[in-house]
Amino acid sequence: MAKDWRLEDISELCDEEIRTLRTNAECRGGACVIALCNTVLASRGNSRSTRNRRPVATQNGHPEMNSNAVDLVADLFRGLPIAANMPNAVRRQQLQARPIETLGELWRLFVVCGFSSQENSSENGPLANFFRKDGPLLSLDRVIKDGSKLEWVLAQLVGFGLRFTPNKALLVTGNLPFFAQSGSSSTRLDSLSQSGGPLSLFGRLSLDGSLRDSDREIARSATFSAALQDVPFPQIGQKQLRNILVNGGLSRNVVPLDSRWMNFLRPAFKGGKIKVERSRYLVYEQLLRDALISVIEQRPDLENLAIVDAVVFSIKDQSSTDALRPTAWFGAAEVL
Repeated sequence: MAKDWRLEDISELCDEEIRTLRTNAECRGGACVIALCNTVLASRGNSRSTRNRRPVATQNGHPEMNSNAVDLVADLFRGLPIAANMPNAVRRQQLQARPIETLGELWRLFVVCGFSSQENSSENGPLANFFRKDGPLLSLDRVIKDGSKLEWVLAQLVGFGLRFTPNKALLVTGNLPFFAQSGSSSTRLDSLSQSGGPLSLFGRLSLDGSLRDSDREIARSATFSAALQDVPFPQIGQKQLRNILVNGGLSRNVVPLDSRWMNFLRPAFKGGKIKVERSRYLVYEQLLRDALISVIEQRPDLENLAIVDAVVFSIKDQSSTDALRPTAWFGAAEVL
């Protein structure tokens, strides 16, 4: 079976490998893969020579973790601000107390979180301006009506200065069938729990049961997170799937890993720059999980990984106010 190439996968390749992939796609008529290859190559510009170099490897192709890595990260956690003083953390606690309930809310999060990948998230940036317009792509009922037409989807993305618009269009058209087959904007998520399709994940998390328990109990949550690796949502990678889950209040002990987290974790590794990779995603997330388990009695305000993520997100931004910018919270129920 041919690989379903995503932007994140292609971005991990060096330029020569991307050109080879593009050539193969041209021979097979793979228009989507060609467009994604062209997008990655164009985004690199003059940095091509550095992109062709592989990261310095120290163990199994990756920087080696320090033997006391959990203790080092736990110390970083102890030094974090109190969650109640960080607006992002308070907002996430509110979401956990009152998670999203409808298919329309879930669709909006798919678009918001999926579109945020590799975009400038500043308050007045292209992505924020796109969300402020509150256009038809954010409405599930409107997308069900017209979203199967790629030309219509691309037309809604014109004029905002967004990056990777072919990737964004594929996100809409690729995931729309899951939603269209499941109902309308007002369909309740809990009605999907027995549907058997990919969206049943969200339905089951909206109900009391073993799946939700496995996420909420941090010591068991690694099993829950590992099961997310194979959920087949086009153009939704591991980070963005977890973004959808935590920003919808549906999951508590998974982490949307990005470069911000990689910088945070760097003291736990012996030299070399670490980066988010699918093959290492669960390793880095487990490091955070183990560190939180070791400090949670001392820092009960850091009640789960989603709260920790929100606190770190706040302090890594220029200010806590900016951390509440539209690109961070446009999926919240208040703005639907």
